[in-house]
Amino acid sequence: PKSTSIKVQIEGLMLQGCSFSGNLLGPVSAESPILSALPPCTFAYVSKDDTEPYPEANAALGIPIYFSSNREDFVCEIRLPCKGSTDRWILTGVAIFLTDL
Repeated sequence: PKSTSIKVQIEGLMLQGCSFSGNLLGPVSAESPILSALPPCTFAYVSKDDTEPYPEANAALGIPIYFSSNREDFVCEIRLPCKGSTDRWILTGVAIFLTDL
């Protein structure tokens, strides 16, 4: 989309409720750690006037970003690509954290 000219790369984010392998959300096992580190991620602002980057149904999930794992301070929501029903990921409580405090 046209509005993605401003991009930022962020490192050190923590993910809960799923894994992120390659470029899709993935399942975690019962033995997986509660939080896992995301690889460095590039984020871009997409204007509501631009075309949806993930136009297919259930192609992406809005994931909340919180300041810490206590989920008290909501920062924003981002969309990450996924396959299958987004309900699966919602039920696992998927979230991203800036810090694991």
